Amino acid sequence: MRDLKAYAEQALKTIGISKGQTVLDCCCGDGTYTIPAAKLIGKGGLVYAIDRSNSKLDELKKKINLEKLQNIKIIEKDVELGIYLPNRVDVVLLYDIFWYFSPRDKKTENLLKEVYKVGKENAMISVFPTHISSNGIKYFKEKMKATGFSLESEYTIKVVHEDHIEKGKILNFKKIK
Repeated sequence: MRDLKAYAEQALKTIGISKGQTVLDCCCGDGTYTIPAAKLIGKGGLVYAIDRSNSKLDELKKKINLEKLQNIKIIEKDVELGIYLPNRVDVVLLYDIFWYFSPRDKKTENLLKEVYKVGKENAMISVFPTHISSNGIKYFKEKMKATGFSLESEYTIKVVHEDHIEKGKILNFKKIK
């Protein structure tokens, strides 16, 4: 069986996650990318793992304990109600959330404003836009630009999606003034 964590970690390395960063894994679920991000950023970094699902966060807590990680802060919250963090972040992961946050939906616009608010100057917003059509991706890129983000890079790499490995596109945006 393929090691899903290794593929998730490799994807995060490819997009630029590195030691000492502060990362927000928005709508993290049970931590497919949270755990690998925590390992990559090391003890000097911090991952905020936010999700509204108590059961998913319980699964994440088990994984954190198993891995003995101490650089993850779990936040049970619906991001539609706002994102409140004690620190701004270097990186925001928006991975596999667009089954719920449709690009043309008002709640997606509100989410992007919250992401802008919590990102440091020049923060990277990394997007795994599953469940979005090619027209939807074009619209989403325009929406990102209108919110204050510029598209910096695109990667077609192997990613973890719904407990299997597939070739996927990752879009990295940068927060601009």
